[in-house]
Amino acid sequence: PAGYNKGGRYPVLYLLHGAGEDETGWPTQGMMYNILDNLIDEGSAVPMIVVMDHGVATIQGIDSRNMFDFTAYEKLVIEELIPMVDSKYRTLADREHRGICGLSLGGFQSFTIAMDNRDKFAWLGGFSGSGKGPGTTADLYDKSMNDDFRLIFISTGTKESPQMYATVKNFHDILVNAGVKHVFYQSAGTDHEWLTWRRSLYRLVPLLFK
Repeated sequence: PAGYNKGGRYPVLYLLHGAGEDETGWPTQGMMYNILDNLIDEGSAVPMIVVMDHGVATIQGIDSRNMFDFTAYEKLVIEELIPMVDSKYRTLADREHRGICGLSLGGFQSFTIAMDNRDKFAWLGGFSGSGKGPGTTADLYDKSMNDDFRLIFISTGTKESPQMYATVKNFHDILVNAGVKHVFYQSAGTDHEWLTWRRSLYRLVPLLFK
C-alpha cells in the first residue's frame, strides 16, 4: 500500500485466482490495485499487503488429476509461502492479521486451507466458490467456526449457472443451519465473471482486519 516504505507493519490478505488463470488475474482483470487503493484512500479499508500466488502445486512422485485435491498447494502455502512472505515483508505475522480469499476454484482452496489451519487465518472468503469443495457435507461446519474466524464471507452472481449458483447458495444455507455467522453477498445481474468478483472484493476489503 501507499506509505509502505515509510515503515510500520501490515496485515496480509492472500488472494487466490480461479481455475485456468494465474497470479496475474487479480491485478489485471480484477483491478485489485484500483479497488484497494480507492478504499484505503477514502478510509474505508485498513492498509494491507496482498499476496497473489500461482495457485497450482505438485508433490514429487504423486500424480493427482483431481482438481479439488489441494494437498500439494496447501502444503506450499503453509510451509513455504507464508514463511517467505513474513520473512521478506513487514507483516503482522499472526492469525489475527492474516486472511485468505479466492474466486471460484480459489474460493474452495481458501476454505480448505483456512479450515485445515485455523491457527494461521482469522479472515476467510470465497467468491463463486465456497466450502471444502463442491458437495461437501454439512457435518464439516459447526459453531466452532464462530470462535476460529473473525469473518467468513461468501458471494455469488445472481445470473451464474444454476449449478454454480446453487453450490454457493446451498453452502450459505448450510452455514445458516449450523449457526455459523457469515456475510452472504449476491451480485445482482452478473454471471461467473470478473464483475461479480470485483464487486465481491469491494465489499470484502472494508470488513477485514477491524
